[in-house]
Amino acid sequence: MPTVETTVRAIEANVAAWKSEAASIQANTSLTALARNQQLNGGYNAAFERHSNLFAEMRAEVETERQTLTEALLAGSGDDLSIRDSMDRARNAKNGKELRELLDQANLTSDQPLVRAVSYEAVRRHLWDTLKAAADAGFAPAAKLLDFEQTYGSLQSTQAGFALKIRTSGPSRVAGM
Repeated sequence: MPTVETTVRAIEANVAAWKSEAASIQANTSLTALARNQQLNGGYNAAFERHSNLFAEMRAEVETERQTLTEALLAGSGDDLSIRDSMDRARNAKNGKELRELLDQANLTSDQPLVRAVSYEAVRRHLWDTLKAAADAGFAPAAKLLDFEQTYGSLQSTQAGFALKIRTSGPSRVAGM
């Protein structure tokens, strides 16, 4: 299964291929202006359709990876009873402060099912500071999810988001079309 980054590279390759194809068509002196324009339009339309498909694929991969990483927060949680109890405790926290207190307690007592449940609940509530605290305390699945969200998701910096938009921008029309 392709990864998000693989699809981002495919989007970049599609744009580069279109630029090369467009330059080749423009340089072809054996074509009339009309034929050149028709080939440029056809090539652009094909490149744009491929871009649209790849971009939709990338968005689906982001959601799939986010779900996988979120589910990994609960993996290996222990027996069913302890995880159910931990999930109930985390779900019943009234606010982010109570959830963070549960995390602190879980870290203090090395209660891994509770660390996992609190981390999962923090994601569900979009309490990224609580998830970061779990990651800072050494909970690797939380760190992986945070890294992913900072690269592709809701925790992107303005610069990272802009860079990704540039990397995934579609093919451009060229002069003479």
